[in-house]
Amino acid sequence: MRISIEIEKTQPLTGAASSDGHDPVSFVGWMALLRVVAELTESMEQADDAPRDRDERPSVQVTGNGHLS
Repeated sequence: MRISIEIEKTQPLTGAASSDGHDPVSFVGWMALLRVVAELTESMEQADDAPRDRDERPSVQVTGNGHLS
């Protein structure tokens, strides 16, 4: 599973997150980012019919134009 997060601004934190096969979901704020990532993770787990390895971990890719401080 790969979740991509694109950060547009850091004050306030705005951007969009997406995962394989899903359209990007916009967020505003840290709590909204966490909610979006949780929803994407949950939907991927529900759609995943194949058994997963115990060592398989989701990966997160973050891109953005802003500077994190």
